[in-house]
Amino acid sequence: MGDFYFELGVQIITVAMASKPINGGLMSIDDVLERLEKIRKARGINKQKQSTVVSRDDVLQAIAKVAVLGNGFQVSRIGDRDFLVAVPLELSSDQTRVLELAKAGRVLPADVRASEGWALERVERALAALAASGMAWLDRVDGSYWFPSLLDLEGVP
Repeated sequence: MGDFYFELGVQIITVAMASKPINGGLMSIDDVLERLEKIRKARGINKQKQSTVVSRDDVLQAIAKVAVLGNGFQVSRIGDRDFLVAVPLELSSDQTRVLELAKAGRVLPADVRASEGWALERVERALAALAASGMAWLDRVDGSYWFPSLLDLEGVP
């Protein structure tokens, strides 16, 4: 795997596991890269001669190398963004479509039905699987599903 990508893969796994209680194992590649930069800076890794700044392509390559070790780490394209899926779950096309519809971080089952024309059971099955994996949180007050990894918290203290 090479020392650089092995080390980076371990760091990516560390980032994914640390954030899993919050995002359910779904995080944008940009978020992974940002967290990696903080970790590497805190550990002084980028200051070492043999190490370089990590690029987006480095992250994608390290994830691909880690993915061969077993189920649970893969890159999935949702809308126009790439996400690390760090759970032993392969997203179905229905689940991926729901994530695309929830690009603002929230979706109502009725919105999915209206957009896709699916039966209620199909919508509920996709949302229940995402909630069971921890990627979505059900708001029992209004019945909406929240996706922490899709929320744009830029500028929020």
